[in-house]
Amino acid sequence: MTTIEITAEKIESRIPSGWALKAYKEIKAMSEETPCFTANIYVDGRKIGTASNHGHGGPNDYHFATPEDREMVERVGAEYDPSKYGGLDTLIDDMCQDLDLTKIAKSHARKGFPVTVLIQSHGKEYPYHPTMGEGTFKHYGRTEVIGLRTLDHLASELAVCKAETYRIISGEAS
Repeated sequence: MTTIEITAEKIESRIPSGWALKAYKEIKAMSEETPCFTANIYVDGRKIGTASNHGHGGPNDYHFATPEDREMVERVGAEYDPSKYGGLDTLIDDMCQDLDLTKIAKSHARKGFPVTVLIQSHGKEYPYHPTMGEGTFKHYGRTEVIGLRTLDHLASELAVCKAETYRIISGEAS
C-alpha cells in the first residue's frame, strides 16, 4: 500500500473565542452578488448587535447596542483581517460560512459520512471529480466540501484536488 504525503496546509477556524451568530437567516432567492442575510451578533453570550446584507454586492449593515460595542467589534474586525478590504465584513462572512459548513456537516453525518472537510485550492480551479472515499461533496470552483466515512482517504482527496489548504469541520482527526 502506498502512502500519499499530505502537502496541503491544515488550517483552523479563526473566529474569535466567544463570538457567535444567532438567528441567522439567509434568503438565497434574494442573493445576487453577496449572500442576503440577517443575524444577531453575540459576544460571550451577550447580544451586542445585528448584521445584515441585502445581497446586491455591497458591504454588510450593522446596528449595535452601544457605541462601545461598535468600537470593540470594529477593533476586533481590524485585527481579524487588517487588509484594506477586510475587517468586520470578513469576520462576519466567515462566521456565516461556518454556520453553513456546520449545517452541511450535520447533513453528511445523517447520510453516513461523519467526517466533513473543507478543501481549498487558492487561485486555481480544479476539475470536478467524484470523491475517492465514497463520500459526498459540494463543488464551488476553488472550494470543495466533502463528506467521508473516515479520514483514511483524506490524503488522496487532497492530492486529486491539488489542495493548498484544508480544514476539518467535523469528525475525528487522526
